[in-house]
Amino acid sequence: IEKVNLILAATFFGDNHLVSESFFDGILHQKKLDYFTIISLLFYFRNRNSFQALKSIVERKIIELLCPDMDLLQSSEKAHLFLDVMSCP
Repeated sequence: IEKVNLILAATFFGDNHLVSESFFDGILHQKKLDYFTIISLLFYFRNRNSFQALKSIVERKIIELLCPDMDLLQSSEKAHLFLDVMSCP
């Protein structure tokens, strides 16, 4: 979570101060990403061309997390993730 907080803070310094793609290797290759990490990464990657491949990895992780069991009434994390991803630009 500390790494994710750092990149979120760096977002406001502008595109000239973005971290490299390799910074995200350890984060993205975790077996399961949690809600905070997913939403934070989507916020950071936005529609920046340099992060499209990484954003695709996050999108696949979302599908892996939500698709096996879409019982949103039983999992607050899945419900919030689904709603936020559906409303994310």
